[in-house]
Order: sequence, then structure tokens, then C-alpha cells
Amino acid sequence: MAQCFRQPESTADLLAALEAGSHDRVGEDLLSIVPAGIPANVTQAYEYQPLSNDRKQIRLIKLLPGERGDFIRCEILAVRLDAVPPYEALSYVWGDPTQTVKICVHHRVFEVTKNLYSALLRLRQTKTERTLWIDAIAINQADFNEKCHQIALMRNIYKGASTVVMWLGEPKIVEMPLKSGSPKEPAKQSLGLKSPLAESSVKSHSEISSPAEGNASSSSKQGAVTVQAWIKSAQELRGILTSPYWERAWILQEIVLARTPIVYYGSHIMPFNELLRAGQAFELHYTICCSKWGEKAYRNNHTYWTELYHGFSNTASNPPLPALSLSRVMSSGIAKRQATDARDLVYGVLGLVQGEIHIEADYTLSVAEVFALATVHIIQEDKNLSVLALNDLGRCSKHKLPSWVPD
Repeated sequence: MAQCFRQPESTADLLAALEAGSHDRVGEDLLSIVPAGIPANVTQAYEYQPLSNDRKQIRLIKLLPGERGDFIRCEILAVRLDAVPPYEALSYVWGDPTQTVKICVHHRVFEVTKNLYSALLRLRQTKTERTLWIDAIAINQADFNEKCHQIALMRNIYKGASTVVMWLGEPKIVEMPLKSGSPKEPAKQSLGLKSPLAESSVKSHSEISSPAEGNASSSSKQGAVTVQAWIKSAQELRGILTSPYWERAWILQEIVLARTPIVYYGSHIMPFNELLRAGQAFELHYTICCSKWGEKAYRNNHTYWTELYHGFSNTASNPPLPALSLSRVMSSGIAKRQATDARDLVYGVLGLVQGEIHIEADYTLSVAEVFALATVHIIQEDKNLSVLALNDLGRCSKHKLPSWVPD
């Protein structure tokens, strides 16, 4: 089998970018590089001030500037949703709630999970503050009434954000500060995806020849890469796509509603649309070549991409946002996602549903009650009983669902 094959130029450039993603890294945890904690004289816990539900208030977080190694300091600003200043919304995985780091909020102690702390370190600027909406800080998680009211505003919060920051977390091996950046504030890399994949289209299938037709001299052709380089780059993409982030129940709503979703992966930054287009390039190549000739390692990477890409494609489209029913949203793969609270499998997509829906986030209801409400709504919406066919009669549900309610 020939070792080289022809690809679209954009895909070849993508390979180089992904392969470069493995460079300039060290096997250290970010939290061991940047000291965590708060000043010794900060001892009192932060206490929330109530929001006005009538005025549809939300809290925005001002992430104050700081140098590398400085404590994380924030301020909270209560604003009306219809009169907010420009802000970014953070989309992320909470992580283990028992593993926390202390930060300063208005010179008071506030605990956040390690993953959120890492995001704050990456997002903090050295000279200017950054205005963010972050659910773990913006919502009093101990106040169920406030939590329910704020969840009802999620649609407007994510639609109103200038940018939705998709924090995928740190790579398993963390990047060193980039050579082009200041020692005090590493520059941000783009993974090289934007430029080559911003072309109007991928070149025609005819420009990708079968490996069986290749020869030793084909490696000199522009755009030709070795099989080994392709697989290594595919593994880099797999590192992005297998982040726990993609398993969250809430991301479907957060990304589909976003005006400008931007992926942050360690020190790397790329527009989400470019990640989708990168995956399309990989899928095109797989369809033409690697489904038949490729090694098993690459075929596994393709499976990860297909599940992710088609999950979003079934729900999202170019603006304006299409009218979505609860049935369509729930059939987009949400049931396969993860939620610390199973009720969020329903609550986490309510912001996508158009039209009248008689379900509100209410954490006094049991999981069984929430799932039953969703099932009844879908039956009334579709005017048929098709949803009941999704039920597994032989299941053993830990949530004690009624026999007619799909899990």
C-alpha cells in the first residue's frame, strides 16, 4: 500500500496544524504552574444579594486583570437583562464539585471547581477586565427559586452574549507558554484552522486519489502527506472531540443559541464553525479513502467526529434559529449526554423550544415527574404516540420512571 495520498490543500494544512498542536507542551498540571488560592487576610465567605425577578435581573462577573501567578479576583454586577453591557457567556464542564479552588469575589471567599478555575486563568487579561456570565458564580446555586428563574432566562442570556466561550479544558498534556507571547501572559494560538478552512469549499473528490494508485514520487506533490502524519493529526483532533465537554446536556442549547461560539482548548482558540468544517474535511477524506484503506485507529477517530457533528447538524442551522419542537430537540441525541442532575436532560434544552410549552425548570419535582411531563408534551405536540416506541420495556431505571415514560 502506498504511504502517501492526495488530499485537498485545506485538509493537508489542517493536518499540519493539528500535528503542531502536540508541540511546546509539558506534562504538568496548570494548577501546579499557577499558584491557586487567595490572600491570607480574605477569610469571609461571599454572600449573594437577592435579584429582582420582576426586573429580570442577572449577574455579570467582572474578571479583573492580573499577572501570571496573581490571585483570581472578580466583581459581581446585577443588571437588567434588557439593559446589559456587552458580555461573554461561558460554556464549560463544572467538574468534580468536591475539588475546588478559592478565588476572591468582592474581597470575599468564593469556591469554584478546578476546571472553572483553569478557565478563569486562561480568560484573564493582564491590562483590562473581562465581563462574563458564568452560571456557577452568576446564580446562587443554593437558592432553588433563583436557580429556576435564571434557567428560564438562559435562552436570552446565551443569545444576548457577544461571544459564547466554549471551554474544553486543558489538554492532557498542557502547552508551555508560547514563544510569541509575553512570559507573563502566553499568547493564544488558533490551531491554524481558520485560514485554510475558511475557503469557500473543499476541492473536488477527484483530487483525492486512492492509495492503491499512489507511488513513491507522489509524496512530492503539494498536499500529499504520509499515512502516519494523517493518523497522528486525527489523534490530535480526537483529543479535542473526546473532551468531557461534548457530553454535557447543556451544550446543545448554549452553542445553538450562540451568536459567535468560540472554542478554547488550553491556550488554543478557534471559531466553532471552523471546527465543524475541519470535521467535514476529515469526514470527506474518510468517505473517499480511509473507510476502505485507512487503519483502524483512524476509523475510531471518525466515529467520535460523526456522533458529535451530526448531533449538532440535526438541531442547528444558519441564523435565524429554526422553530424547534421538544420532540426534535430530544431526538437530536440529548439523551446520550451527561448531566449531574438527570432533570437537566429536559431543562437543559427548554431554551431551544419554540412555541408554547408548559414545562418550567422546577427542582422540587422528581426525575420521574419531569420525564413524564416531557413525554406528555411530546405526545400532545406530535399528536401521536410515537414517543412511546422509544421505551425499553425490559429496562431497570434508577429513577423509578412510570412504565410508559422513555428513559
